[in-house]
Amino acid sequence: MIEFDKIDGLYSSSHRRIAEIINDVFPSVRLMRLDALHPSFDPQRPFALVDEPKLIGRDLPSYVIRTVRESEIDARLLAELLENNTHDPNSTVNRLELLGMAEAAIKAKAEVEWMEERRDVMKSIMKSNKNTYKHDGHTLRK
Repeated sequence: MIEFDKIDGLYSSSHRRIAEIINDVFPSVRLMRLDALHPSFDPQRPFALVDEPKLIGRDLPSYVIRTVRESEIDARLLAELLENNTHDPNSTVNRLELLGMAEAAIKAKAEVEWMEERRDVMKSIMKSNKNTYKHDGHTLRK
């Protein structure tokens, strides 16, 4: 049984995918749904980007980077994080390029997941003693 409180309160698969990509790019940043008792909780913006920095040998306190509406959880959120992370003050990367990069990262993550599923299906087919195999309404043959 899936315990949704263990996956940071993100019920939508697209939200979980965005959260995974953010965590891949920024390992210390998490996208999560804030608890109603949290000091930064806002009913209009229940989600938050939380940074949990760690130094060698000690943990620093986590803090909310910003709160987010549910409708804002998409490629724009990742683009905003990328824009704010540019260490070069003279960077000329514009918003459209960042949004394109963020959308490409989301598509790449979805493609990787699809390829992993295909690999698992093919392994199951090869181990099976059957000559035909049904998956997603399609009949596959050895």
